[in-house]
Amino acid sequence: MDELASKIAVRLLPPLTSPLPEKLQAAMQSAVDRFDKLVQFVSKNQSSATQSRTKPQLHSVMAKLLQMDRNVVDEKNKQEVFIGILHATTEDATKQEDEQMLREAITACESRQLSDSYAKGRITTKRRPDYQPGPKGSRLLKVTFESQAHCDIFLSSLKRKRVYKMQSLPHAYVRRDYNIVELII
Repeated sequence: MDELASKIAVRLLPPLTSPLPEKLQAAMQSAVDRFDKLVQFVSKNQSSATQSRTKPQLHSVMAKLLQMDRNVVDEKNKQEVFIGILHATTEDATKQEDEQMLREAITACESRQLSDSYAKGRITTKRRPDYQPGPKGSRLLKVTFESQAHCDIFLSSLKRKRVYKMQSLPHAYVRRDYNIVELII
């Protein structure tokens, strides 16, 4: 049993591209602990013949699930979210305003890296939930960057300087994109 747990730990817990916050590490550790209890329970309640077949399968499934979670965390670390930004009445007008605001924000950052990345089309935006026609309202505007470093540069510079459109909306702000575990905590 310890052998299986150590194999899982080695495969599933390689260093991430970025350090995890303490709360997220605690949540991940609780998931690993629950998985360990599940493996112990399954091994107690199965015959040795069945055990030899299910251990590799169980390991494979859990490895894939935790790898997917790690990929989601890495992807979320590359995203920022504009909250409280109003959308226009048409999809095209909303996209145009979003692009203009993003251009202003990147220009305000005065970062050559961000400007180059934006010029190459590696910074994208998307409204969540997807566009729904109707009266003006606000929906999340997610901005995906090329790397977490670009994301951090963008967020830190916007904390110092507010974009023109955001100055007229005092309730609007920018934050990094949270994953499910962070939202639960």
